[in-house]
Amino acid sequence: MEADKSFSEFMVAAEAILGRRPNPDRAYEAFTQGVSPEVFARSLPNEPLIESNKSTYPPEPDTAPSEVPSDVELPRPWASVTSSEKGLLITLGVILLVVLVFSIWIPNEAASIAQRTSSQLEVATVSSPRITEAKEKLQNAIKSKDAQRLQSALANAKAIDPGRSDKDLQSLTSKAQALFTPLESSWKQAKREELRREEAALVSALEKATREKNKDSITVARSKSDAFKARVGQVTPAHAAARSGAERMLAQISEEEERASMNTYEGSPVGIAVGNLEIRRSFDGYSFDGNGRFVSVFVSAVNSGADSEHINPTNFTLETEDGYTVPYSAHTFSSSRPLEAVNIGPGATTSGWIVFESVLSRRYRLIHQPIGGERVVKVLVP
Repeated sequence: MEADKSFSEFMVAAEAILGRRPNPDRAYEAFTQGVSPEVFARSLPNEPLIESNKSTYPPEPDTAPSEVPSDVELPRPWASVTSSEKGLLITLGVILLVVLVFSIWIPNEAASIAQRTSSQLEVATVSSPRITEAKEKLQNAIKSKDAQRLQSALANAKAIDPGRSDKDLQSLTSKAQALFTPLESSWKQAKREELRREEAALVSALEKATREKNKDSITVARSKSDAFKARVGQVTPAHAAARSGAERMLAQISEEEERASMNTYEGSPVGIAVGNLEIRRSFDGYSFDGNGRFVSVFVSAVNSGADSEHINPTNFTLETEDGYTVPYSAHTFSSSRPLEAVNIGPGATTSGWIVFESVLSRRYRLIHQPIGGERVVKVLVP
């Protein structure tokens, strides 16, 4: 009865604070835990409350909360758990965590070990003939005591067995390395001397071909020089100078060949040749400013066919290296001997000047394109 009286006082005080009747179950729980009415009321600002028209406590027997049987253990707050109980709970939690970790790690690690073992067995099986070959190469190199053979055998062994899994191969590699180390310096010096002699011979060949203006010889020497540079990675200043001189000579020879080909008839049945080329800023009382030029071309046409052919300056165009193309100019007919529009019979020729208004260029292309005829291109080198 004393407990009921105290609980009634607790409820009265809580209701006075809240202005409403609190939930009896929650109030009783707070009461049994020693919480004051004030703390309990402030902890339930959003707690749904039960409207009350009564002012006496405890509630009537028909609404009073049923008592909990003595044999039922209610949940307790963490603060009321003893230290020994807390320690036991923590220990159980750690054990469960360890079991969980090992249940995940052990299968994965076992699979990884199995995979590595399988890979090693596979490598050993597949590479066995190559490892045997590498051992023989090392043994022969050790017997020869030749630096170049030792270096080659060591590189081969490293490529075949980079992880050094084969103990015999590892032992032979160590012996070969021990022999190669004192020989390496003199071997490298000998290689440098060999490269120096090889490069000197290349320089001599380039210079000789350049002096002789022999296009084929320059081409061969330049090819050997390119292979040497690709293998070694760099060349001496003398070698670089010889290469540059050879390149300039090749360009000069090409220009001379192109200039000589200007005078050769090309095309059929109408062959076109160029006898002369004049480039000037002023012509016929007109002048260009800047890069503009009058380009005069003396053209000769021959009919090598069996029928009469028509020759006309309108069928000629001039193109610069940059692709700038122009037709013939009306100044053509102010030249001393313009190319006329004529028909020429089999074996006959005609010639004359064609003037173009173009720009300055290192090379030009004269294009003859008659209607329904063959297109002829002549390279013009000033």
